[in-house]
Amino acid sequence: MSESNREDLPDEGAPFDPTAEIPYPSTYSGSQTPPEPAPPPAPNPYAAPPASSFPPPPSSSPDAAPEPPSPYGTPPAFGAPPPPPTGQSSPYGDPSVPYGTPPPAYYQTQAPQSNTSALVLTIISGIGVFACCAVTIIPLILGVVALAKQTTEPEQSAKFAKWGWISFAITIVLAILAVIAVIVLGTLDSATGY
Repeated sequence: MSESNREDLPDEGAPFDPTAEIPYPSTYSGSQTPPEPAPPPAPNPYAAPPASSFPPPPSSSPDAAPEPPSPYGTPPAFGAPPPPPTGQSSPYGDPSVPYGTPPPAYYQTQAPQSNTSALVLTIISGIGVFACCAVTIIPLILGVVALAKQTTEPEQSAKFAKWGWISFAITIVLAILAVIAVIVLGTLDSATGY
């Protein structure tokens, strides 16, 4: 190390001072000049303008001229319905009654009708489809259709349920006759030996 650099370093035996200035070697020789500082930044075009650039507020002094009356009349109070045109009634009913008068059929609802017969038919036919090899598929279909028409066409729903029960009875009778026929034919075949 050269002597000049050695002078800039602190003594090795001296205590360390973290706030002491750190000596940096000069990077510019005598013939070079340091660069000029950067120009200040341009003003922000999106910044708020200074308060003095706003126009003064309108004066509410008693000497000021009053505003001319509106050619459309005075507006109604906030939240109040506008008055109906002269000589006509309001299309929304009496404005003094809040929300108008409901139509008469609005509150005349019927109690929901339930077709318990169609529900029981559907359940029993569904069990019969799995238990009896799909013998009761037709009553199941009629029961489902009766349940679907229950709210829109209750009379039609009752007819489908009635025809479903009739077809269920017919299929059960035919199934019983078929079981009896199989038993009878089985005993006849075993008796004859064929």
